[in-house]
Amino acid sequence: LAGAVRTYLRRFGVKPCERVVVFASHDGAALTVEALHAAGVTVVAIVDPRENSSPAMIAAAEQA
Repeated sequence: LAGAVRTYLRRFGVKPCERVVVFASHDGAALTVEALHAAGVTVVAIVDPRENSSPAMIAAAEQA
């Protein structure tokens, strides 16, 4: 889950991988994308199946 990824990155300093696809079912995924970027992980794509993505998710996708 996204919260677990952030915990591994921030608390333990462990990158889960080098490249990742993020599936977003809520705006909290934007925080995970930001944390991944900060750790040097390449976000290949963000999949957001919601009809209207929030501005936070749009901004996170533009960074990917």
